[in-house]
Amino acid sequence: MLSQVPASQVTYLVNSCLRSKDLSQAKRLHAKLISDQCHDEALLSLFIKLYGSCGSIEDARGLFDRLDDPGVSSRNALMLAYVQNGSLAEAEEIFHRMPKRSLASWTTLFVAYAQLGDLSKAQGIFDSMPEKDIAAWNAMIQACIYNEDLHSAKRIFDQAPNPNVVSWTSILQAYAQAGHIESARSVFGRMPYRNVVTWTAMLAAFAQHGQLEDARWIFDTMPEKNIISWNAMIQAYAQNGHLLAAKKAFEEAPAKDDVTWNTMITVFAENGQTEAAKRIFDKMPTHNVVSWNAMITSYAESGHILEVKRMFDTMPVRDFVSWNAMMQVYVVKGDVEQAKRLFEDAPERDLTCWNAMIQVYSQTGHTDQAKMLFDSIPKLSTISCNTMITGYAVGGYPDEAKDIFDSMPQRDVISSTALIAAYSRNGRQIRARGIFDATIEKNVVTWTTLIAGYAHTGHAHESLDAFHDMKINGQDPNPISFMSVLVACSHIGMVSLALHYFIQMVADYGLEPWREHYCTLIDILARSGQASRADDLVKNMPFEPDRVSWGALLGGCSRATNTNYIAALAAQNMLVLAPGDGAPYVLLANYSEESSKL
Repeated sequence: MLSQVPASQVTYLVNSCLRSKDLSQAKRLHAKLISDQCHDEALLSLFIKLYGSCGSIEDARGLFDRLDDPGVSSRNALMLAYVQNGSLAEAEEIFHRMPKRSLASWTTLFVAYAQLGDLSKAQGIFDSMPEKDIAAWNAMIQACIYNEDLHSAKRIFDQAPNPNVVSWTSILQAYAQAGHIESARSVFGRMPYRNVVTWTAMLAAFAQHGQLEDARWIFDTMPEKNIISWNAMIQAYAQNGHLLAAKKAFEEAPAKDDVTWNTMITVFAENGQTEAAKRIFDKMPTHNVVSWNAMITSYAESGHILEVKRMFDTMPVRDFVSWNAMMQVYVVKGDVEQAKRLFEDAPERDLTCWNAMIQVYSQTGHTDQAKMLFDSIPKLSTISCNTMITGYAVGGYPDEAKDIFDSMPQRDVISSTALIAAYSRNGRQIRARGIFDATIEKNVVTWTTLIAGYAHTGHAHESLDAFHDMKINGQDPNPISFMSVLVACSHIGMVSLALHYFIQMVADYGLEPWREHYCTLIDILARSGQASRADDLVKNMPFEPDRVSWGALLGGCSRATNTNYIAALAAQNMLVLAPGDGAPYVLLANYSEESSKL
């Protein structure tokens, strides 16, 4: 069989399988090309490598055992197969039994240890090598970079007898990834020779650190550009918010690959321009799973539920991202049945999928089902625990949330914040404050959770004090922080203080007030007898008044006097916007009752 197939064709077919990692395809190719009597070491080594890549160590070992006198290439292939499948002890046993080792034998072993995080062991094997070529030096440099040991990477680089362009580029990228952009620039300037990869790496480094002019200078200066360079420039514009420039570079690119097209789809999608993303998607010659996922995510985030479902059902191949994007749609909708059906239909589930299902159970009041699912997760993560703590908070079980918190091997600021929320939203402010004080790392969400907890349970003064403390501690408030202090001011009728915070939000922090901020202020003004000012605010806010805005005005009037005309006007506008809504009649009745008592 083998004699009928050219060697170049065999290599091409095997490499194709290597890229796809399709075990069934590998076995079909094996049956076609290799007879039971075949002992061709070169061919068997190719298939040992292939089976290792496809995750079948048994098939790889079976082919190896056919060889009467395995050579270096077949031993290296089997050693690599064991490494790829997490059997480092077996790989090391093969290494030690080898009568003769090649540079690849040594490199495979020390790279394996580096990937497991044992850089010291990797360094020891590297140092023991009887000889080293530049590929080995570069592999050790990359091993250090992989383990985020920039100092060791630079030391190995300095020791390398003749660093090549790969060596220099690796160090440049390492500096850039570590945030040392000036060191990366210095390496680039000292390089004796550069290739298109080096130029592109420097371009990406500048873009990553917001230095778009330098990135553009690199792009314009490059002696040659390839499709990767164009993609890097498009991504540079996109990362720094220059959407039109990214689109122009996309249109000017002499050639486009999947990355080019997917970058533009993602750029438009992330900027809320779903239709523009769809136009790019429709023009794309062929779609891959990344393209489909970008569109599904875009439609999901813009609320186009039917389009998400249609694309999900249409896409030929789905991965974790596809299933999770679809799952998030049902999480946002709170559709337990559809989420459960999707969860059960998923061929594989990652932690994101499990956590999404716990979330949808929790937020719809199915706390028991959420806990059962939580207990079934194959491997818990911090995110899983945080999701369950939040679920208990929503369900009104703060002590159970505390049990999860106490059992966590690792916690983050979200864990503490979720537990504070669990107690504060259930009215146990003293316990919430105790957890807050014990929390070492606090961010704006942690502070705001405490402030909101006080505000929404009637502890207005404590809420305002916590807001003051947050600013003293150097933490800038966010829109929800200001929303909470406006609610606190509403509870105690502090009109002037509420106006002060509203103005401070815009003038001092540059935050754009939400409709909710205006509605709360409208309610405060109306309740304090300043219905005319509240009415002016409704009519002059930068939003078209909706039923909530008019409801805030009417509700405020129901607790004030001499506001007949404005109350009637607010009720009339509410009825125009929602003709079947009975709330305006109830509020007007309350208003009339309160007025009659005066």
